[in-house]
Amino acid sequence: MGAPDRIGSISGGADGGVTGQRCVSHVEEQTQMAIWSISASPMIMGKTSPICAAGQPFSLAYAKGSLGNDMRNVTAESMAILKNKAAIAVSQDPLGQMGIRLTGDIPEQIWARELANGCAARRPQRCSHFASDHAVRSDVAVGLYNKGTLPPDASAQEVSDAPGADITISFSMVNLHGSVTVYDIWEQKSAGAFTGSYTVRAPATLAS
Repeated sequence: MGAPDRIGSISGGADGGVTGQRCVSHVEEQTQMAIWSISASPMIMGKTSPICAAGQPFSLAYAKGSLGNDMRNVTAESMAILKNKAAIAVSQDPLGQMGIRLTGDIPEQIWARELANGCAARRPQRCSHFASDHAVRSDVAVGLYNKGTLPPDASAQEVSDAPGADITISFSMVNLHGSVTVYDIWEQKSAGAFTGSYTVRAPATLAS
C-alpha cells in the first residue's frame, strides 16, 4: 500500500489475530490488539487459528482484524489485553475512522487514528485525517510499533532477548501542538504532559 496506509474499517476488518492462543509473546499480543483497535476493526471472537493449533510461528501480518481464540483456554494475562477498556474504546470509537500508518513500511512504525472527541461534534463531514484547519484538536490514538527484523521462526527466547527500539512521534504529525497529555493504554495511566514529541522504547516483535 502507498503512504499513508489505511487498514480496516468500522464495518469490516482484515484477517484474525491470535491474542490468547499462546503462540505469540505477551508484547506481540498487545501489538495485535493495538493494531486491531487502530484499524477500527469490529470485535469478533472466533475459532482457534489453525496456525497456532499446529504449533507454527504466527506472523503479525495476520493481526489486523477479528480475534480468533478459544475463550476457555485464555490466560489471565491475555484476558487483560482483550478486556482493556481503553483499547476497546479506540476500536469502537463512534467516528469510525480507520487508522493511518504515518511512516513508510519500515521497522519502526507510527500508526494513528483520530477519535470522535472533538471532531465529530464539530464538523463530521470534514473529519479528515489530522486536518490542519481543525479549530479544536481531537484526541488521537497512536501506536508505536517496532516491527523488528527477527525471522518469523525466531524462538520466544530470541524475541525476548532482542533489543527494543526508541520510536518518537512528533505531535505535529497528528496536528497536536503545545502541551499534550499522553495516556498509556497498556499501563492504564497517564504518562505525563509533553511538548513537541514523545518517545518510547518499543520491544521487538517478529518481522511480518
